[in-house]
Amino acid sequence: TFCSQWAQGLTAAACIAPNPARFAATACNSTMSELGLGEDAMQGFIRHQVINILQPVAETIQDIQAQLEHFRKDLDLTDGRVASNKSDVEQLERDNLAQRATNKDIKSQLDKLQVEATKDSEELTRTNQDLQANKAALAKLNEKTQHNKAAHEVLQQKFDDMDAMTRLMKRDFGQFDQVFRTHMKNFNQLKDDHDDLHTRHLEHGSKLEQA
Repeated sequence: TFCSQWAQGLTAAACIAPNPARFAATACNSTMSELGLGEDAMQGFIRHQVINILQPVAETIQDIQAQLEHFRKDLDLTDGRVASNKSDVEQLERDNLAQRATNKDIKSQLDKLQVEATKDSEELTRTNQDLQANKAALAKLNEKTQHNKAAHEVLQQKFDDMDAMTRLMKRDFGQFDQVFRTHMKNFNQLKDDHDDLHTRHLEHGSKLEQA
């Protein structure tokens, strides 16, 4: 990463920088030689100067190393977060693809449902039309039924009248039969009397011829 490359650059720069101790020793040797001091005194002076020079440098280097270590930890944490985010992004992409496939299936099902709903609506319209036609036919049938009921009541009244008349005629016929029988009896009686008179007339006629 960029941060790792930056840390490596700092390390390389530190490695190629001039050595402060060597630089101080060279300068001090030149100065001591000019002052005519001994070698031990010169080395002690150099050591003291080097320590004074290197102390803040060492502290600075320690601070830089501590900052680099902290920075490396931050980098590791960031890399972990990036890896986690990358994994999450990949999972989101997979979920998105799955969701798209699901949405495609849902859209297909919705299209089928829409077609079925259209068919059901058309069937409902036809059913309503048939229902209205059946209502009209039922109204006509009801009207015809009422008419037939009225006609039946009229016919029933006529039948009742005819039945009453038939009973009356039966009663009158019984009386007529009785009168007819009486008349037949009288007619037969008259016929017998007529035959008797005719026989007597013939007998009288025969006696008159003989006389």
